[in-house]
Amino acid sequence: MMMPRKSIGLRPAVAVALVSAAVLAAGCVAQQPDQGGQDALIKVSVATAGSSFPRFPVELGQQLGIFKDEGIDLEIVTADPTAAMAAQMAGSIDMSLQATPNLIVARENGQHFVFFCGSTPVFTQRLTTMDASMPAEGNGDDWQDVLRSLKGKTISVAAVGDSIDLMLRDGLRGLGIDPEKDLTIIGIKPDAARTALTQGQVDAAFVPPYVDVQIVADGGFSVLKTESIPSFAGYSSAFTATKEWVEANPDVARRFCAGLDRSIDAIDDPEHQEVVDNLLTSTYGVPENRAAVDSARATQASIVSTEIHRDAIESMIEKSKAWGQGGRAITYEELVAPPAR
Repeated sequence: MMMPRKSIGLRPAVAVALVSAAVLAAGCVAQQPDQGGQDALIKVSVATAGSSFPRFPVELGQQLGIFKDEGIDLEIVTADPTAAMAAQMAGSIDMSLQATPNLIVARENGQHFVFFCGSTPVFTQRLTTMDASMPAEGNGDDWQDVLRSLKGKTISVAAVGDSIDLMLRDGLRGLGIDPEKDLTIIGIKPDAARTALTQGQVDAAFVPPYVDVQIVADGGFSVLKTESIPSFAGYSSAFTATKEWVEANPDVARRFCAGLDRSIDAIDDPEHQEVVDNLLTSTYGVPENRAAVDSARATQASIVSTEIHRDAIESMIEKSKAWGQGGRAITYEELVAPPAR
């Protein structure tokens, strides 16, 4: 179930994991403002993947000057999650957007990071197809009908062995479908999946919402939201930093999360509609028609959040243990601490 976003003002949720000695020695610390000038900004870098739902409010806040209002000179860096964590360990990036499974795996590898501000409490993927005959949630069918219809088909996920692949296989097995024998699952990056669908190379593809909107504009169909599938519960993402960074920069973390919260509010603010629409079409590839833009805007506003959700993280901990990613008994208390004061 999608969890409602709660505005937290200046009190971001913070989740803390321990940091290795190497990180404590070399971690990145945000540049503090010049004490001689009240208007000096704190330089902060944040890494996210390319055009993704959680990245959108960060870019929107930057364009609207919201982060500057909070006293932050924000640099947005594009990097995949693994590269971003490595850069944080090296001290070249302050913070990054990470999914809960990444944090758990890092924990197992002795690389300890901090969840300091939430972003999405659900896994935001859409199953999209060019086949109008497939069952679809919008036509009254449920997620079980849609997954059963995948038997004998070729389905793409971003990468075989990643979390969406593992969650999909769990959901299929729960319905008595053997993901190794009853269908074919292959790895194709989301942008390439759009081409693979239109060229008939795959029957259906799990893609981010922005790519889903583009496929629908191409004449395709969005048949399922991963939020509907119980096996996908718990795949939350949040902004992370090293423990040292958060302890050295608690006010910066608070300002960033406050800015993110204001940026999320701006998505639905009529005053900023032109900026929001332009960002969706120019950067995120949403087709320039009212229905597509409104759909992307509404989905974005309903999903992103500054909250960190205990139930989602605990669910992911249990899944990671089942997948062999939790070699010892990692607990919520080890990954999550009370909000910073």
